[in-house]
Order: sequence, then C-alpha cells, then structure tokens
Amino acid sequence: MRGQSTVVDGTLALVVVSATVGLLLTAPAPASTDSRATETATALQTATVTVEADGRTHHGTPAALLAHGAVARVTLADEALAASYHPSRDALTRATDRVARHRASGVRVRAVWEPYPDAPLSGRVAVGERPPPSGSVDAAVTTLPAPDVGRMRPPNATYDALGATVARATVRFVVPPALVERAAYDEGARTALDTRLARVEGALADFETDGEDGRAAPPDVAVDRLESRLGERVAADLRERYDSPRAARDALSVRDVTLVVRTWSR
Repeated sequence: MRGQSTVVDGTLALVVVSATVGLLLTAPAPASTDSRATETATALQTATVTVEADGRTHHGTPAALLAHGAVARVTLADEALAASYHPSRDALTRATDRVARHRASGVRVRAVWEPYPDAPLSGRVAVGERPPPSGSVDAAVTTLPAPDVGRMRPPNATYDALGATVARATVRFVVPPALVERAAYDEGARTALDTRLARVEGALADFETDGEDGRAAPPDVAVDRLESRLGERVAADLRERYDSPRAARDALSVRDVTLVVRTWSR
C-alpha cells in the first residue's frame, strides 16, 4: 500500500535512539486538515517522546519507533525471523499513547513493511484496541522510510537483482551490520549472530537452493551466503507473480513503511 491520504508539503526529520540502535529517518507528513486521524498521524511523526521499557530507553517520534518495530518483526512465510523484538510492544504502546490519547478517545496505529504486494516477507506491528464494528472511524495513511535501508535500489531490473535487494534489506533488519562487525571478535556477538542466522535458515528449509550453511564461516561471509539464499527465494517468488522484471521493480517498496492511523469516538 503506497498511497497517502493527503498532499505532502515537505519532510520532517525523525530521530530514534535506543540502547543499541541509532537511526535518522526522514519521512513525509500529511498536510494539516480537519481529520482527527490525519492530525494524529502528523503528531505521531513530529512529537518526540522518551519511554523506558525492558531495560532500554527509547527516544524519538512514535512513528519512527513504530517503523523500527515493524521491520524488527519481519517474517518469512509467517515464520518469525527474530527471537525477540525491540522496541517492545510495551514501548511502542507507551510512546503512541503519550501522543495520541489527547487527540481521540479511540486510536489504533499499524505500521507495515512489505517489499511488494503479498510478498512472503513482511513485518508489521499494531498498537491500540481495534475499532468498533459499527460507527464512524476516521483513517489516515502515510509512508515512512524503512530504517537501515537508505537509498538501497537494485542495480538493474532483473528478477535476481530485485530478489537480492529485498534479501539485503531483510537481513539488515534481522542481522544489523553492527552485530556482524562485533561477531568478528566477540564470542557473545558471534553466538547471537549464529542464532539469528539459524532462524532465517530454518525458514528457508522448505526452499531448495545451492547455498551453503554459513554459520561456520567468518561473520561477513556467513551473512553474504544467507543473503544469497534468501535472494533466490524472493527472486523465485517474483518470477511467479510478475510477467516481467520491470513490472516487479515497479511494484517494489523495499524502502517504505506504511503507517495507518484509525481514530473514533466512543
């Protein structure tokens, strides 16, 4: 889902800092309207909060925290690729509530990362209660940049290149570059890296590739091998879904997280 509910006037700088992650995100914000959902979406992108949860301090806008929360929860064929999630749902709920509770009596916010429609890979998180089955519900949609992806684009429009791009983004979500660097000299970091690699390899168990198990290799080589295997999986899916590499590339939204805000009165 790439649409926005309103016209974008400019960009806003969003900063997230946690005990282990530093992110600088720039995202479009909805223009000011009379919509309560749009006003809430704008506030979630502009208000800065600090929350303590699970022994960590999270500082930044709720929208940026939710974007990070979505990609941290990436799944492959509905199988989670991470054993734990940061920011935690508690942290995301607290951050969102501090900004949204003064603007609507009922609020639900959902952040979704999906590299292309109906992809086997996706990450999502939602906070707040579900809207009532009846009654008026206002909604606003905006797009945020996915953390850690930057200007990542495939060098050319081939299925393999597109698959590699999606795989590279996914592996960065699950295995941050900082962890890969530490794993070269820190035994604890190497154990954490191998655990994460094993989860992704387990999710790929039903897909035949020519890749090797990289856990015995140096950290950077292990990650490269995993990206290659995952890239083959995604490229195969793109071939099935799209008639041409160009059509597949046009559908790609690797760099985006979609934020959906729903508000209602009780």
